[in-house]
Amino acid sequence: MNLWIVTVNYGETSPTKSLIDSLSDVEFIGSIKVGIADNSASNESTSKLKQLTKARDLDITIFTNKKNYYYWPAAKKTINNLKKKFGSFPDWIIICNNDITFPDKNFFLRLSEINNKEYPIIGPNITNSQGKRLNPFMIAPLTKLERMFWDVYFFSYPLSGFISYIKNILRVFYKRSYSDKLTANQKVYAVHGSSIIFSKHFFQNGGWIDDNFEMYGEELTVAEIAKKLNMPVTFVPQLQIVHNEHS
Repeated sequence: MNLWIVTVNYGETSPTKSLIDSLSDVEFIGSIKVGIADNSASNESTSKLKQLTKARDLDITIFTNKKNYYYWPAAKKTINNLKKKFGSFPDWIIICNNDITFPDKNFFLRLSEINNKEYPIIGPNITNSQGKRLNPFMIAPLTKLERMFWDVYFFSYPLSGFISYIKNILRVFYKRSYSDKLTANQKVYAVHGSSIIFSKHFFQNGGWIDDNFEMYGEELTVAEIAKKLNMPVTFVPQLQIVHNEHS
């Protein structure tokens, strides 16, 4: 199995170091290459990231960006650079925030056993530092009623704060989320953008990474591209990742 891990660093490099450190305990199946986009690169960030390449037995390439391309556009730029460097897509590409870690040493073994034609887009089992599952991001597209709710939510900051307060109270009575009950693979509408896994089948059959935005759009653009290409998006709970949100 050949695989690329594509992540984006902005300023502070310690989350990226934690990500790379977590790979040291993982059993590798085949070849893994890491591409790091260093957004708004400084001499300090570039120097620290280059130290990671020297201290680890990993194939790591740093792509220095003088400007901030944000997350998804920088990931696309990095994938294009890796494609130019290596000539073809690998079996899998993981696009992820730099503040994720791999707690399961058999993660890549489990991934290698998945048919990349049947599962072109995968959302792993992502938990945050409080143990809350972040996937599936959306089981189905928003209904008209749900769209109305979000229109109200984003109407004003005080109103959204009040709605969030009520929502937190209701959580006391509904502690277990629907995602906590999922133990088998399930087709969903959208998966969480902090880590999405694409197979080469996705790219070879017309898939692309949409960079026509800066922030907070990757989940829905991937979902709509998959819908257009009639490709499934699948939540796979056996693939475990930890997201240390906003670190």
